[in-house]
Amino acid sequence: EEAAHGGIIITASHNPKQWNALKLLNSKGEFISEKDGEAVLAIANDEEYTYAELNSLGVVTKGDTYFKKHIDK
Repeated sequence: EEAAHGGIIITASHNPKQWNALKLLNSKGEFISEKDGEAVLAIANDEEYTYAELNSLGVVTKGDTYFKKHIDK
């Protein structure tokens, strides 16, 4: 387990461009609910956010075991 608060899947494929997307996940790795999606859109539309300082963005962890972890689950 990664103990992540959420995640984003960036999609692009052979499908038409309108099907490319950012898919938002909750802390369980599930797609967010309609209610949570509406809350995210409200924050974006109302510009109720601030940008983090560059040195406060966190860390990137690169792993090559995720396919195996997924299959083992």
